[in-house]
Amino acid sequence: MSISTTSDVPMEISTYEQTLLPDYLMLKIFQYFSQEELCQPISQVCKHWYVLSCSNEFWKKIYVEGTISFQMLFKNTDNPTDVQYIYGGYKQRLSNIFHYNPNNISFLLLRHCDLTDERFKFISNLKQLQELIIYVDPNTCENFTDESIIHIAEHLQGLKRLCIHDHFTLTDQSLFAISTLSNLRDLDISCLDITDNGLSYMSKNLVSLSSLTMDNDNSYLTRTEISSLHGFRNLTRVEFTLLEPSSERAFSELIKNNGNLRIVRLMDCELSGEFIYQPHRLRHLDMIFCQRLKRKFYKYFQKEIAKLDYFRVSINGECDYYITFPYVQELAVCIYPSSGDLDLSNTLAKYKFLKSPNLTKLDIWFGEDNIDQSCLEVVLANCRNLTYLSIGSVYFSDSEKLNLTVSPNIETFSAHSFGNVDILMFWKLGAALPNLIEAEFIEVRNVTPPMAEAFRSQCRYLLKLNFESYPLPPSKRRIMDRLNDSIL
Repeated sequence: MSISTTSDVPMEISTYEQTLLPDYLMLKIFQYFSQEELCQPISQVCKHWYVLSCSNEFWKKIYVEGTISFQMLFKNTDNPTDVQYIYGGYKQRLSNIFHYNPNNISFLLLRHCDLTDERFKFISNLKQLQELIIYVDPNTCENFTDESIIHIAEHLQGLKRLCIHDHFTLTDQSLFAISTLSNLRDLDISCLDITDNGLSYMSKNLVSLSSLTMDNDNSYLTRTEISSLHGFRNLTRVEFTLLEPSSERAFSELIKNNGNLRIVRLMDCELSGEFIYQPHRLRHLDMIFCQRLKRKFYKYFQKEIAKLDYFRVSINGECDYYITFPYVQELAVCIYPSSGDLDLSNTLAKYKFLKSPNLTKLDIWFGEDNIDQSCLEVVLANCRNLTYLSIGSVYFSDSEKLNLTVSPNIETFSAHSFGNVDILMFWKLGAALPNLIEAEFIEVRNVTPPMAEAFRSQCRYLLKLNFESYPLPPSKRRIMDRLNDSIL
């Protein structure tokens, strides 16, 4: 009987190499990590992981927030010949990418970075940049002028998306420069100090623009400003905030001129709803806080917009009880009581839209901070086909009396600003949502581990459970603040 010696065993393949996943699988796994995590700790595991973490695919989209991070982009701390062999933290990695591999960047977001015209010129080196989003710090925006936008328009003709938020000093000169970007598809010019002449010039030259967002925040968009946009012909999405009543006819003409328009989002607009032209073309209609909507608008809506996929509206008073949206699949509503309405749950039970047969996604908000638990009972009892439910501002006055209808179809649940929660409430809520897959509780305070475990124990298919105590997202908080203002 012979015994094999160690020389009989091939040693050219190490144990490490035998157990290593193929690079293409490793890259797929790394996609689930943030850029910060790719720098630390992923890139520090070994040299091979470091090289994989430097793959160009992970660094096409760059997010820079704060002045310190922004200033790091100008620091040249190394002189390597290849960006894949740069060591250092996240900020240093960004700096080196901007210096040695700028053509890899296709998306750049700058938030509150203390921009100046001189600093901003470095962006012209990003020749392959397609999307640029800028959130300007209002306290320092005087150092960021039309000169920066003109410089960008001259050097980045390939831009397809440009968003400039919260800048109050840019003028028509910026619009004239933006109008030269022939490839631009998506434009957001919120809070810019612009006039009718600039808007008119832009609408006649940006013939390929498909998405336009204008948010004045503090002042109404006038009839003449909306009329200046009539040069657009290929818009598929428009979003406006604060339209004055006299602009309704001009807005109707804008819709008429753009036959491919599918998404309309309006907030705080003093419109009656008569602007709708051939409404069956729309797929997404958002009219939050448009308080002048007339009764006949809802009637016309039911008759004509049969294929609408998403609808959001503010609802108030008994005049809207009859509303039904039989074909709408996704609905978001902000409900606030009319004067003298002491029990919102009874009001809620009268709304016919809760029983719409095709409604599968519902996002419902209330105009008070502490809505009684009976409102949640009404929603679950009436919306039998929901697969997604988001609800906010519910106060649980007595968990022992809580009676929730079992909703086996709901797979995703989101709760915001729940008050007076306890372990029995979580247990009953979980029992009412037995097939839940994902759940989140945002700004739900005083949650304990036993409460979370009581909820999880009733949801046998639950894969994701998230509890967050930080305030609501800005968009949600703005809606709640606006609702509370309307109550007052």
